Amino acid sequence: MTPAAKPTPNRRSTDKRITNAMHSTNPESFAVLSNKVDNLVRQTEDTNETLRSLTRAVTQLAVIEERQTADRQAVDRAFSEINLVKSQMSSMDRTLDDRLKLLERKAPVNDLSNNLVGRVVWVVMAAVIGAIISLLAFRPAQPSFVIQTPQQQPSKVAQ
Repeated sequence: MTPAAKPTPNRRSTDKRITNAMHSTNPESFAVLSNKVDNLVRQTEDTNETLRSLTRAVTQLAVIEERQTADRQAVDRAFSEINLVKSQMSSMDRTLDDRLKLLERKAPVNDLSNNLVGRVVWVVMAAVIGAIISLLAFRPAQPSFVIQTPQQQPSKVAQ
């Protein structure tokens, strides 16, 4: 870097030197001017590169924001579904509680009818078993073998 390229503390003095260099035909003046132009070109390129990177960053932020918006909407839909299912379950829970209370109220009556039906079944079974036993016990005994005599056929009398 040449000594003329060093930054000056005062901008006005730099502007005067550039103006003097533009009007001068001195080769040193052209070198200073060329150096300044090169610096401006580099700074412009740096600025353009910075703008490109900022553009990429803003684009990425926009994409992220769109994704977050879509995700937020999906979460909101999920929570609304959860609330719907929750309300349905609470109504089902109330219905089941009512049914359970009804069954609990009817339980003593059901126990009595179950006991009555059980007793009737035992009585019927006892009657059937008693009838079978009485038929077998009071039946006259039959011999195991019977001798049968041949029956005589009436003879034919001479006619």
